[in-house]
Amino acid sequence: MTAGRGGGGYFSNPVWEEIRDRQDAFSGIFAYSRWAFNLSTGGEARNVNGEYVSGQFFDTLGVPAALGRTLTPKDDHRGCAGGAVLTYGFWQREYGGRVDVLGKTISLDHHPFEIVGVAGRGFSGTEVGAALDVMVPLCAEKILPVDFFFLDAHGRSVLDLLPPLAPPLASDEDA
Repeated sequence: MTAGRGGGGYFSNPVWEEIRDRQDAFSGIFAYSRWAFNLSTGGEARNVNGEYVSGQFFDTLGVPAALGRTLTPKDDHRGCAGGAVLTYGFWQREYGGRVDVLGKTISLDHHPFEIVGVAGRGFSGTEVGAALDVMVPLCAEKILPVDFFFLDAHGRSVLDLLPPLAPPLASDEDA
């Protein structure tokens, strides 16, 4: 196993599903994979920074929705329709902070995704210094028009896993 960006390590989706379904050591755990999504519906590509995220992503990180809702485990199941959560900054830049964005679609790699929510202000992803614009559930990879489905490729490790950080231990000064 190679150490991942988040320190959890890179895993294939089948391995992630086994870990997710059997882990009981953490209060929560999630998987994610960075991806450049093309917003363009034709012509020149217009890439944005995205992530495929597991259903526990927002809850584990404690990220609330500023508008609408975030993704949950109910959104992340095989055969999902896919929904998109925008980061607050992307929502402001691309949609001018309009509240009527919920229920509209965003084209990601030439596939329409319903916008279900906007992540809370200040959340910009899990990687320091890496911009993030839109998040979709892991299962959405199967509905995008790609030649190779990377999530279920055995022997190909593309997901980073992160358990939540433990709260700091109380120091003598806190007592």
